[in-house]
Amino acid sequence: GPFFKGRTSSKPWFHRSARVKGSHTAGRNHSRWGRPMEQKLVYAAPAEDVRDIVSAYYFADFPKQALPPAGVVAHERAAIAQIRFILSGSGVTVLPTGSHILVDGPVVQGPTTGLTSYEINEGIRLVGSGLLPCGWHAMTRRSASDYLNSIIAIDENFGQPMHDLVARLKTAQDFATM
Repeated sequence: GPFFKGRTSSKPWFHRSARVKGSHTAGRNHSRWGRPMEQKLVYAAPAEDVRDIVSAYYFADFPKQALPPAGVVAHERAAIAQIRFILSGSGVTVLPTGSHILVDGPVVQGPTTGLTSYEINEGIRLVGSGLLPCGWHAMTRRSASDYLNSIIAIDENFGQPMHDLVARLKTAQDFATM
């Protein structure tokens, strides 16, 4: 059945991100072979029929060769819940509680109450979306406060439909085809 109840399309919900509004190139560096390596961060607005469950879609690609030797640390203020599919690589999320969590697969991050940091040292490629309250409830059937400042692995908690979705995302050629 559909991942989100009440979908109006038979396509996987991530196909709704096809309308890419624009992209932001986070930076450009050169690989050890002298070729330019781009770090990409791209956002897309959700289609109208899922705007009550998804705030935005995003794609990030930070190849190891493009990272500075010390890695990258990004910070985010208190935020709504997120679903993130790590397609390759890994990172460490530092939650407002001070917990350091290795993220190397698909995860759901509950809402946060303060500064959250993301440390990337080995490169990472991911796609994700912000989950609005209706989207959170459709996915978990629990209060978001149960997941405040926490991360749960999708593998352990969401079953075969998510495994299938992750497999499709990993084989996609680019963000627009996800």
